[in-house]
Amino acid sequence: ACHLDLDHFKAFNDTYGYRRGDQVLLHVAQAIAGTLRPRVDFVGHLGGDDFLFFLRSQDWSLRLAEMLQGLAASLANFHSPEHREAGGYDAVGREGTVRHFPLLSVSIAAVVVDGGPGISVDWVDERLRRAKALAKSRPGNSCMLANGEQVVDLLGRHELPQLPLHDTALLRLPAF
Repeated sequence: ACHLDLDHFKAFNDTYGYRRGDQVLLHVAQAIAGTLRPRVDFVGHLGGDDFLFFLRSQDWSLRLAEMLQGLAASLANFHSPEHREAGGYDAVGREGTVRHFPLLSVSIAAVVVDGGPGISVDWVDERLRRAKALAKSRPGNSCMLANGEQVVDLLGRHELPQLPLHDTALLRLPAF
């Protein structure tokens, strides 16, 4: 089970306009759909810049990594050459003040769901929420895979400490 969220999408929309933002959302949806295997996997748009998808074939982790690499390479192209060269741009943030934003990136939370006893929608949701918070705490593109209580950074292939019991602990994990 995977949850993909675009980083800094509001600032992008405010700077480039909703039409350009819609192009980004369509691009992300096509990248996810291109990763999926028909009749085996599932993708849904939760709204805004959030997507949920389920990968069920045995090569799911390779396809997920390939999708993430493709998005990491392509999302910068939605920015102006000046912003790409600068590595970001200034825009008004949610707090109402102007600050510097990096280029678009994605944060993906992934959870291995084995279907064993005790697995429920709430169980999957809780682990996705924790993995997403960890992914969002990293700058740039990230993909955090929760397998049981362990978390692996799929981009760096680093094993992280166990999923913490409280959200506040997520932000204190060391960066790798």
